[in-house]
Amino acid sequence: MQSRAVENATTRPRSRSGSLRRSIAGRVVQTGRTVSAVDESGQVQLFGRTVQGSPLSAILSAGGRTGGRNLIYARIQDQGGTIRPVRRKWLAIPTPEVKTAAGGAGYASPRDYPQPLRFQYLFFGLAALVERVGDEDVVRWWLRKKTKVPATGFARRAWWDTRAEIPGTLGDAFNVAFRAPGSIAGEGKA
Repeated sequence: MQSRAVENATTRPRSRSGSLRRSIAGRVVQTGRTVSAVDESGQVQLFGRTVQGSPLSAILSAGGRTGGRNLIYARIQDQGGTIRPVRRKWLAIPTPEVKTAAGGAGYASPRDYPQPLRFQYLFFGLAALVERVGDEDVVRWWLRKKTKVPATGFARRAWWDTRAEIPGTLGDAFNVAFRAPGSIAGEGKA
């Protein structure tokens, strides 16, 4: 499930830094205790024994990892939603001319832009920061009061695809275990 979510997050949303992919973690929990987890290299780690009769929960999370940076945008990338400014009046969305080759903003904020910018109000909820180039105004940042982020479903799709395979995978594991030498069904076989 974890590897599927990482693969899904590679194609949509378009990856720039890989932080979202690195933050995805899968684990198995029983009675509030992690009994198995997948590390960053994809290897399964087991933490003690499970308790017979207690249900197991498979958990797929994104946005935070032990020792990693918490990514506040992981949930909204998966489920979609509306983003509104928290500390300012407007969201500043850079135009392609001020983005880096990787697609990120070339400046921490419009305040760091080296040329003077002028605020231009267009209509309710939309404005622009423009730079005067020769005789015309060139938009460098679009300003919005809010914006919608479409759901990518990178985690949700991985969950449902894996969930559909679990009965077959467990059935195969039980068949192998019961046929192994020393098991109930495998007694007497070399």
